[in-house]
Amino acid sequence: MSKRRSGQDLNGVILRRTPNYGDVRQQGWCVFCGVHQPDSRDHVPSRVFLDDPLPEALSTVPACRECNVSFSEDEEYVACLIECAAVGSVQSINRDKIRRILQHSPALSRRLEMAFHDQNGQLIIDAEAKRVNRVLVKLAQGHTAFDLNEPRLDEPSGVYWAPLSSLTSEVRQHFETPPESSIMPEVGSRASLVVEQFPGASIWISVQQGRYRYVTSVGDQIVIRIVIGEYLAGEVIW
Repeated sequence: MSKRRSGQDLNGVILRRTPNYGDVRQQGWCVFCGVHQPDSRDHVPSRVFLDDPLPEALSTVPACRECNVSFSEDEEYVACLIECAAVGSVQSINRDKIRRILQHSPALSRRLEMAFHDQNGQLIIDAEAKRVNRVLVKLAQGHTAFDLNEPRLDEPSGVYWAPLSSLTSEVRQHFETPPESSIMPEVGSRASLVVEQFPGASIWISVQQGRYRYVTSVGDQIVIRIVIGEYLAGEVIW
């Protein structure tokens, strides 16, 4: 684990409003499909993963409405899956936002209930991996576009995720240690401004404490690590 620095909470640097001063030519198309003109803005991370009131500094990226809408059901599924898995039940939900989604979507509630199994006293969850992968890649695309000003439209070389509690101490330490960036991020991007404040390493950024944090690294590979709800750890690599 990296040492705590001034201006950091326990989960990393607290998110501040940071305009993207990177090359505007990278913002002329939907950052998710690269085909359609951006006629909407998509929040990074998606609001369903955060509690109200939302952070004032929540960033957005250009997106077409088709992509913006197409991710909604998968994002709701993943947000509800994480919350239900964290409490071990589909019924005892603490977060108002997730409870409302499940109340308004009985089909999703039943789907999650069917995914929970008791196996010799241990809770087993059959998560829909394709949906989790799709959401993590979408979140990572948002961070590469806004934080690094390097939109990625190609398939990542790796997508990995698991509950934080399931990681061994060695794997957890590796995951929590921000990867070094061997290449300076584009001048004007959020990452370059963070480097100015905290030179020498990538830094975890806390969007909302306990709900969402992430770190970006650029070099031979682009690495995006994400923690949602202090439950799900994800890593996307290009």
